[in-house]
Amino acid sequence: MAGFSDYGVVCRHDKLEWLVPVLRRWGHFIDDYCACHPGDAPYFYSEWTNVGILAAAAWGPGGGSVQEYACRRGTGEDSVGGRADLYLYGPHHGATVEAKQLWGHSRLNGSHVNECFVAGTRQAITNRDSDMAVAAVFLTVKVRTGSDRLADARAVTRACRDAVRAMENTAAHAWAWAFPPTKRMFVETERASDKTFYWPGIVLGLRLAHGNLAQAK
Repeated sequence: MAGFSDYGVVCRHDKLEWLVPVLRRWGHFIDDYCACHPGDAPYFYSEWTNVGILAAAAWGPGGGSVQEYACRRGTGEDSVGGRADLYLYGPHHGATVEAKQLWGHSRLNGSHVNECFVAGTRQAITNRDSDMAVAAVFLTVKVRTGSDRLADARAVTRACRDAVRAMENTAAHAWAWAFPPTKRMFVETERASDKTFYWPGIVLGLRLAHGNLAQAK
């Protein structure tokens, strides 16, 4: 993508630095899947699918993950049973993660991303399985197909840049993006609307909900 890298990771909070290798692997895994499946893209499906890719990326030297596990929310007599989206851990850190899925659209702006972060943060802070809790937003980019392929290509490039910018402008503490070159003009029918869209990639944003220097649980 001219003037814009296909993959990238930015972290601006020192307590999330331990997740940078995980975010890099997340991008590599998406690229690997796309290379092996020319007619498919993993980020196209659902929040669960995207959480699963992030969970897989956590498995490295001394690290791993637990997905969709039972937890207690709240403290003391007010605590209730529930389920958490994800737990990530490394040799010296651990974090619970509450994820939200956002589908890109032509009117997307930072407020839409922020709403997802607020909802994820609200859930994340109720889970005390770890000293660190993180809200994650998966922003899957989609662009409606048109009759002019060249104009469509420009729209796709603009949508990818806007998605990264929207994440950056909503006080995300870390974010990563994956726009596989082979999927730049990947077309698939959206199941909910039965309309065709380009699905060039995805942006993942993280926001720290609360966090001391977390130890693995």
